[in-house]
Amino acid sequence: MRGACRAWVRTTLPNHLTKYASVARSDASFAVTGIPPGSWKVSILSFVSSASLKSVAIGKRFAAGSVTLVDGQTTKQDLDLTHVLPGTVEGLVLLNGKPFAKECVSITRENTWENRTTDGEGRFTLHWCAGEYQLVLQRPLSSGGYRFLHASTPISIIRGKTTTRTFAVSSGILRLRVLDSKGEVPSGTVSVRAVAKDGPRTLDGLDAEGISETEVATETLELQVLPKELASREGQAKLYAEARARGEKDALASRWIRLQTVTLLPGKTSELEVRLPLETGY
Repeated sequence: MRGACRAWVRTTLPNHLTKYASVARSDASFAVTGIPPGSWKVSILSFVSSASLKSVAIGKRFAAGSVTLVDGQTTKQDLDLTHVLPGTVEGLVLLNGKPFAKECVSITRENTWENRTTDGEGRFTLHWCAGEYQLVLQRPLSSGGYRFLHASTPISIIRGKTTTRTFAVSSGILRLRVLDSKGEVPSGTVSVRAVAKDGPRTLDGLDAEGISETEVATETLELQVLPKELASREGQAKLYAEARARGEKDALASRWIRLQTVTLLPGKTSELEVRLPLETGY
């Protein structure tokens, strides 16, 4: 491996003692000194510059094997860095058959979001860490903010390679009318969401007639609602405090009540009336 290189090296002993080193050399070599003898784990922290975060670089840690050091001796070990190389995606984004031109798309995985703006033909290029990601279209709303439309298939970024993909996303309108167990417009706040195979989708809030109208990607969704006691911020705050005490990450995960499923059609408005079961408290 030739050319200028900066390596961050992290080594860990069985007793969790950790030592870091950063050395830049023209031949891509580095040295870590002052390490006690014994068996050490070695990992490489690789950085890819983030265009959406300006000067910030996103780091990812990779295991790089182990090394056994002997007191008073210098040990040399080669590290194969090909597995930490980023990859490139050249994408064309279509929404309902038309180029998603000059709009923002996001590549997401867990808590990582990397944004790109498509050109006049709906194309973008992304140089990023290898792995499986989700493509999300950010559709601007007239009222401010964005509507997130999720592509149905994941993106595979392959180390050291360029992948060309067309992402054809279709959307429809879900017009949902929600009634309480008596068939009337529910009082108070109602928290309703739609859940796809890869996670929940946010729906617009209900108006005075109990109606929510939201553009969503055309897929099969399961509608869910929170019990009335948890629809308010106060109710959720108490639940989150109790969950933290038990070491739980998602306090609401088991509290959503299933209503029914709905499959949207491209470019169509799907109208649905849902009556909340008595167990919801409405």
